[in-house]
Amino acid sequence: MLAKTGLPESPLNISTLSGNGAPKKILVSLYLTNGKFVPGRIPFKGRIPFKGRIPFKGGSSSATTSTQGDSRNQVVQDLPNVTIRELRKGLSHFGFRRVDVHRKIKKYEYSRKPQFVVNFSFTMIGNDQPPLMFDHKTEKAIRDLTMMTWGWAHVYDNPHRIISIVLLSGCPDVQAQHSVVTRKGALQIVAVA
Repeated sequence: MLAKTGLPESPLNISTLSGNGAPKKILVSLYLTNGKFVPGRIPFKGRIPFKGRIPFKGGSSSATTSTQGDSRNQVVQDLPNVTIRELRKGLSHFGFRRVDVHRKIKKYEYSRKPQFVVNFSFTMIGNDQPPLMFDHKTEKAIRDLTMMTWGWAHVYDNPHRIISIVLLSGCPDVQAQHSVVTRKGALQIVAVA
């Protein structure tokens, strides 16, 4: 089911979080045009030249990302005003831990402005292994990013049980309309009341 610019009345189930159909990895990519929101202490993976289409401000995005490269199933496209503020805590209840956080810069072929990208990777690992942690200042900056409303969301159900959540255009002063959450044993997108 492809949700475009709105949700059905009931929550949209992206994936179950337990059993044989559960994802092995959940990737979250946050795309920003302003580097001041990117915590400087997050490890840097370099500048990546990118020849995809350019996301544009004030409208839906036509961006493609490396997490979409092998995707055959786009679950959500151009969903406006999305937050992930409850996602990390919810995933931890199902045994997912944050195992990688890094930042990079993508330079688009036809744009003078680069995109600043923060990537999070959550995998199913034993509860005895602690999640990846940073110093207090960096953790606060990461938390601020996850509390932000994002202008547009795209979600992909990739092969090999990998879910990709791509959030574009951080909008710190906009009220969220949708939230990516874990409820009733599933990764869902729900309307914010």
